[in-house]
Amino acid sequence: MRCPNCGHENPEGTLFCEECDWRIDQAVRMKLGVNSVYLAYISLALGAVAAIASFAGFGIAGVPLGAVGMFLGGYCLTAVRMSGIKGRVKTTLMVMVAVAIILSILGFIYGLTVL
Repeated sequence: MRCPNCGHENPEGTLFCEECDWRIDQAVRMKLGVNSVYLAYISLALGAVAAIASFAGFGIAGVPLGAVGMFLGGYCLTAVRMSGIKGRVKTTLMVMVAVAIILSILGFIYGLTVL
């Protein structure tokens, strides 16, 4: 049996990995890395810039920035939700990414109408 944590090949019927002591029948949870937190901030900034650019009449800039902000926001929302973090940090990141997605959608849609 292959360990889901480290990939070590263990004998059949083993409950814990011989290399890392991970329980073989449990899946590995995705860890929230620093990159996901930075991407959450970047998606918020992109959403804000997309909304401001679109409402200022620069729809040509709002559409691609809004699209990238929506993509990064969706990725970060999934990364935060699937991570093992709990409490206020998780709530803060979820709210921040939700605001980023909303701003990106507004910038994208309004940018299309300005074009």
